[in-house]
Amino acid sequence: VLKPGVLWQLDKKSGSQKLIALSEIENPEIYSKVYADSQGGLWLFSGKSGLVYYRKNPETSWNKLLMSSLTKGISNRVLEILDDESGHIWIGTDHNGLFIYDLINETLTNLLEDQGKKTSISSNNVVCLYRDDNGVMWIGHNKKGLSYYHKSFNSIVNVDHPECRDVSVILEDSKGNI
Repeated sequence: VLKPGVLWQLDKKSGSQKLIALSEIENPEIYSKVYADSQGGLWLFSGKSGLVYYRKNPETSWNKLLMSSLTKGISNRVLEILDDESGHIWIGTDHNGLFIYDLINETLTNLLEDQGKKTSISSNNVVCLYRDDNGVMWIGHNKKGLSYYHKSFNSIVNVDHPECRDVSVILEDSKGNI
């Protein structure tokens, strides 16, 4: 984001530069975070609201994606966006769980904590997301550790360690350790 309401685009190969006005977007000045997905899409969010704008490619217009959840969370802020490189965009929120947007079907699924179900995410507070080299999606929570998912086992697995409760960033070393 170059300045409120304007994105700056640089072509790494040619060096050409382009300004993209966010004229189609309501209150463009609040959007300070940008995510580029593996399919060429662009996602705008602010970390201050539950509203996300996206466009599938430079030729399409911006679409509004409203994160509405069944929870009565006190906050509906989008904190993190990451794609799984399989056509799904993962969207972490503050107290409203994890949303997964299917790019092909244009559907939105909300995964929530369910204390009676071991295969649910461990917390509705999703602070960070990470996709490792094996395609495992890691979910960092505030006060509830880690959750992870891989399509081969088709469920969420939670990792709870007393010394690793607040997870604000997830990294992988050269040996594949998280």
